[in-house]
Amino acid sequence: MRHDPRFGTWLAVVERLDGSPSPERMTCALHEPGCLVWRSFSPITDPPAPSRPEPPTPRTIGDREHPSPEDRLLRSRTGAEPRIWYVCPDVEPPVGGVQVIYRHVDELTRSGYRAAVVHERPGFRYRWAPPETPALSRDEVEPDPAHDVVVWPEVYGPAIGSWGPDCRRVILNQNASYTLGSCDFFDPQPLPYQDARTIAVVTVSEHNRRWLGYAFPGLRVRRITVAIDDRLFTPSSEKAARICLMPRKGADGANQVLHILRQRGALEGVEVAPIDGRPAAEVAGIMRESLIFLALSQQEGFGLPAAEAMACGCVVVGYHGGGGAEFMRRGLAYPVPAGDVIAVAARVEQVLADWRRRPGRVLAMGRRASDFVRERYSLQRERDDVLELWRQLLGSPSRTGPS
Repeated sequence: MRHDPRFGTWLAVVERLDGSPSPERMTCALHEPGCLVWRSFSPITDPPAPSRPEPPTPRTIGDREHPSPEDRLLRSRTGAEPRIWYVCPDVEPPVGGVQVIYRHVDELTRSGYRAAVVHERPGFRYRWAPPETPALSRDEVEPDPAHDVVVWPEVYGPAIGSWGPDCRRVILNQNASYTLGSCDFFDPQPLPYQDARTIAVVTVSEHNRRWLGYAFPGLRVRRITVAIDDRLFTPSSEKAARICLMPRKGADGANQVLHILRQRGALEGVEVAPIDGRPAAEVAGIMRESLIFLALSQQEGFGLPAAEAMACGCVVVGYHGGGGAEFMRRGLAYPVPAGDVIAVAARVEQVLADWRRRPGRVLAMGRRASDFVRERYSLQRERDDVLELWRQLLGSPSRTGPS
């Protein structure tokens, strides 16, 4: 298995039972290696090999009566107002980090900045994003080194800066544990975090800020809010005896916890609801009706699923993963030492017992958790932080309203 940072994908060679290589290839385009969902590699639908690149398919804009936001961005050339290009892996399933990228672009364009998401493949678009978000491919864009800024996710590692290499760049690091995932210790190539063209490193949690500051002495890291969609993730007093979880993170630990609880008879009358590959509205609906959320990922840049579950009034039990320590606090959640599946199972069993005897007490904890995260990680706070960041970097846009 190897990571291809150019495409933000993971590629794997399949071995036969005798250990010999199979001609079959698998690929995964998720945001991180810890939650891989593999599919067969197809040269028709997957990124081409570098030796045989697909020809560019530029967007035709000349005769359109009503040009789109993408068209207006492509028309601007040297000397125009700076454009902000958010590089984004070509990810198919719902992934929180990609949703954040799209949301940043939305917030910037609504405020008059010239911004767009930039994918690898021509025509690719994250299907869970709003249709009005400007999205282009690298083949369609010629970044202007004199004016434009390219924003890179941390998952590209040493390949950060490989597109638009002479442009100023910002690194958006949403999970510090992925910073060095595709870096070879024995490769003397310097990392991009302290390159002169990197004008800002931005992250989304105090845990990430400390990690990056320690790993790169002298590096100034800006922390901004990552939002819970507080219009969608809302609390409910109508809770069922249900445990929900995200199986693509911490699946092995969840399997152990649930088997232990079943053997102890603690799951009698309790529903278990895995949440996987669902749009945000469905995720929120499941969480609103669920009593408990299992958080079992051991490395989180922030821990958005746990925060969303708390916003819906769930009692969150499990690991904070580093990034979630700032909101998975005692009195609001039940944090457990990473890897201690017995402690997780025991706490879940206790919450279920309390729910049967004193449901009001359990609901009160969920309400406290919801109030805390919905106020602290609101969409408005994220918007304010993103706009203030770009005002500091580029100044205010010369005109207001969408480009």
